[in-house]
Amino acid sequence: MANAIQWTTPDADVRTSVRLWCESIGSEIFGMAVDTLCPDHFAARFDVRSFGGSDIIRVASSPQHLQRTKTAITSDGSDDIIVNLLLEGEVRFGQFGREDIACAGDCFVADSAMPYFHHFSLPLRTLSFRLPRPWVERHSPHVEDLSARRIDGASSWGRALAAYLLAIDEGGDSGEVDPTVMLEQGLQLLLMALAPARRETTTHQVALLRRAYGAIRERLGEEGLKPADVARTLGISRSYLHALFARESSSFCTVLENMRIAHSMTLLDGGDARLTIAEVAARSGFASAAHFSRKFHLAKAMTPTEYRRRH
Repeated sequence: MANAIQWTTPDADVRTSVRLWCESIGSEIFGMAVDTLCPDHFAARFDVRSFGGSDIIRVASSPQHLQRTKTAITSDGSDDIIVNLLLEGEVRFGQFGREDIACAGDCFVADSAMPYFHHFSLPLRTLSFRLPRPWVERHSPHVEDLSARRIDGASSWGRALAAYLLAIDEGGDSGEVDPTVMLEQGLQLLLMALAPARRETTTHQVALLRRAYGAIRERLGEEGLKPADVARTLGISRSYLHALFARESSSFCTVLENMRIAHSMTLLDGGDARLTIAEVAARSGFASAAHFSRKFHLAKAMTPTEYRRRH
């Protein structure tokens, strides 16, 4: 990547602008599926520059829905960790079965090696840092524990993190401090800011949660999958499994449904039009095509057929 890259959507129709935006972020950042939320207008801009082995990315855009898909992950192979500061707008985001909503001033983390979504319902401005995975893993070996958690910009450490990221963006190129040192300190601030969301989760519980997510993922196609089935696989009680998810402000049913919807989206955007909606539903563990369509519409505000047409 060049040291600094800027790109702005041209003065064109909405479909062309969205297509060019998708192609540009795919070539200069990493691949994303993009849906505009404004049928009559779409404008966007990004600025990317290298900084001490990482990249600093500024984005301004009309409302949009971004999806990091398995197809894109396979295509570009990106496995960096993205630390995002929302400067303007509102975003609903999700990854690893967790979802949350962030407002201006909040931060959140995404793992580019795994599927996720960012739904920006308002015009947005973001400041993001793309960090190499090994850097982050030196401080937190299990990156999935950091992702898809809102860092409250009104909290003490949340304010400190946001101010520090802005300071790096505005003055980090002065040469007065080694960029690597600044980024390492930023990671320490990130972990302190995330502590409230993680304080109830011990190392043992994190390991169990990770195994629970894996067990659910492996058995998504089983229509009658129950908490007791997963608890039995883990060697724990059903009540303890429910307690683990409650510490994440989630539940077994929520995680299972989110994973099933994410899996169905992978099948729908995989380009295999031979799969009927009923077959996608069955492979994703839904009882029927009608049940799948209702759940999909509730989650994504469109039917599976509409989603497939857009992708």
